[in-house]
Amino acid sequence: MTTFSTKISFVPRDSGVKSVSFDLVDYGLVLSGIITNIKENLQDKFEHLNFRVINNHYYDFVSVLEWEEFLEFHKKYQTDGFSNDDINSFMKKYNDKVIYNWVVIEIYEWESGLD
Repeated sequence: MTTFSTKISFVPRDSGVKSVSFDLVDYGLVLSGIITNIKENLQDKFEHLNFRVINNHYYDFVSVLEWEEFLEFHKKYQTDGFSNDDINSFMKKYNDKVIYNWVVIEIYEWESGLD
């Protein structure tokens, strides 16, 4: 069975700061795991994020945001749940500090092995 997940990666401003990634984050980007529904959701609800589709045997959708753009996105679409506790804590810690230039949102397809 094909499954989709969301990964958020923070790219630092300075080379002395490590990049940080969070996997299995839910912002409502992946609704049902069905590719046509994901495409429609990205085109309708998240069109402003300008997702690029990368198709290399799997479907990946990628959007690159500036820090301020991601702050707005996070405030609007954050949810509570087990997969978001880490990123919510991270955002509270770094909300007022601009040490990351870019935020990469990746929706990626993977084979879950679940039926």
